[in-house]
Amino acid sequence: MTTAAPDFHPRDVPRELLEVSPWRGTVHVAATWGAIFAVVAACGAVGTWWAHGIGIVLIGGLQNHLMVLLHHGIHVNLHPSRSVNDAMARWLLTAPMAQPWSYMRRAHIQHHARLGEADDPDRWYYDVDLFGRRRPKVLVTWLVSNLLGGLLIPTLRKLATGSRSAEDPSEGLGGSTRLDDVSVVVMQLALFVPFLAVHGAWWAYLALWALPAVTLGGGFNCFRTALEHVDAGDPPSRDHSFRSNPIERFFVAPFRMNYHYEHHLLMTVPYYHTPRFRQYLREHGAFPESVIAPSYLARLRDVLGDLRAAR
Repeated sequence: MTTAAPDFHPRDVPRELLEVSPWRGTVHVAATWGAIFAVVAACGAVGTWWAHGIGIVLIGGLQNHLMVLLHHGIHVNLHPSRSVNDAMARWLLTAPMAQPWSYMRRAHIQHHARLGEADDPDRWYYDVDLFGRRRPKVLVTWLVSNLLGGLLIPTLRKLATGSRSAEDPSEGLGGSTRLDDVSVVVMQLALFVPFLAVHGAWWAYLALWALPAVTLGGGFNCFRTALEHVDAGDPPSRDHSFRSNPIERFFVAPFRMNYHYEHHLLMTVPYYHTPRFRQYLREHGAFPESVIAPSYLARLRDVLGDLRAAR
């Protein structure tokens, strides 16, 4: 569970740090989709294999942007209107990534309530006691495999059965609704036409959307989720933030997701206010600097070092 910061009371947080902007989330969603179609158009214009290779990497990163914005939508931080927020999250973020909105919301809210507990749905990502990941080689292999498509079979199994594996902590949360299923099918079909129109080839959707979605897009999201909470200590420390760098912030932790400790401390603070929220905590002596890692890769090196030392 999240350790409460000393002298911190949510009711004392300035109101402006809790205000949800009616335009920032909308602009970020629109800008992300604009960037995706700009990459698709550039790939079609250049037409070479290497241009498409670069495009797959960039779109994988931008798909992770959509998943992070989806996360912010779950916390109703995209728009102050709940109906507008949920519509954007379902149709423009969740369904394009072939994910069920209702399930994603239930699972993530339970993650906040049960972080570190046996029934935390996200424990599948970060618990080193699952799948033999206390062995450093196994943990690294798992993280790398997810960037190469290793998440595809568990994801398909979850969609079909409600469980990714026999050790899946999310089992029992229920499945998708009919509207979830319809929205996923509709948006996958809807994406085919603009990809064809912008790129010019019928296979553009498959190569520049479906392929990165089951490799880099899901892999970057998994890498971030794992490193935000993984810890080999006893007891483990489950909350971390990251200074990170521009490359990591683009591919792994866009839209202030590197301020993750702050988010778990008070999830009603919108992502664009988290830097000011951290400053507020520091000013009140309520921010432990020890929770900040230099980068996600640095955090991974520390975890691997701890695992090796414990063997």
